[in-house]
Amino acid sequence: LMQYRWPLFRPAFQRLVQDPSFSRFFSYPDFFLYVINVDMLEEFMFMVNTGSELDLLPKDEVIGNVSLSAMILHHVASLSKPHLALDNVLAKFFVHHYNIL
Repeated sequence: LMQYRWPLFRPAFQRLVQDPSFSRFFSYPDFFLYVINVDMLEEFMFMVNTGSELDLLPKDEVIGNVSLSAMILHHVASLSKPHLALDNVLAKFFVHHYNIL
């Protein structure tokens, strides 16, 4: 939800990702289904490219020769699709996780 009011929540986001327990709660499906803010994706890309140990993939996910950075770039390129509009993503998130709406 931080991306809804980005960059207002950027300091909170940076504190969050620095917490060692962050990677336990973040996995590939959630990341690429719900993170759609380009500025926020750039923050993740910067962290990955500067050596941060972010585990954005579930333990059983194999990415082969594709780097995590390349996956994020591909995701950014697909953000023009209507189902990735912020309102649609938030609605999907609340329905899926909280049965709201």
